[in-house]
Amino acid sequence: MLFVTFVSVILVNFLVFESQKSKLEDYHYAVVNEIESSDFSPSVINKVKANGTYKVTITNVSSKEDLAIYQVTTEKELTMPIFKFKVKYVKESTAR
Repeated sequence: MLFVTFVSVILVNFLVFESQKSKLEDYHYAVVNEIESSDFSPSVINKVKANGTYKVTITNVSSKEDLAIYQVTTEKELTMPIFKFKVKYVKESTAR
């Protein structure tokens, strides 16, 4: 019985970790979609950067003025509470 309880606690911690990772990825892709849909509006970019939950970095990487290419990076420290395990998770993609 003790073994089953221990395994269950470990499993719940991994599920919590994966849930945090999934939420970050969903938010990241929503940000990229919002930026692209707004046609790279500076007000939308500033609104996204002001989010308090995730650290979002948006960098213009285009070499031409008439071509908009932005590198979008979203990061957050993910945790497993029982093990006091913390890791910085970073998701990157390009908005065109």
